[in-house]
Amino acid sequence: MEMIWNADGCKRVSSQLNESANKLMGLITSELEQSINMAKNAYSSASADEIIRTLKQLQGKGPDFINAVKRCSAYLSSTVAPAYEAAERKAANSVGSN
Repeated sequence: MEMIWNADGCKRVSSQLNESANKLMGLITSELEQSINMAKNAYSSASADEIIRTLKQLQGKGPDFINAVKRCSAYLSSTVAPAYEAAERKAANSVGSN
């Protein structure tokens, strides 16, 4: 993900982060659940129990990570992009007044 350091770049990265978070949520809820179910159905051993436990821990941490990515996305669009827009306006006005 390339970042262009201006208001539009911040908005684009914010949108990409949000899309990625949504895709990740899909992976966590469906793909990881499928892997857990496959392990449950295919294996019955201490190792399988450990794998299932680990996958469930990973699955449990997913929502926190996704929320952090969404907060970052929101911060870029609500705080950083407007700051760039203000700086860009100020620079344009400064150049125009000379």
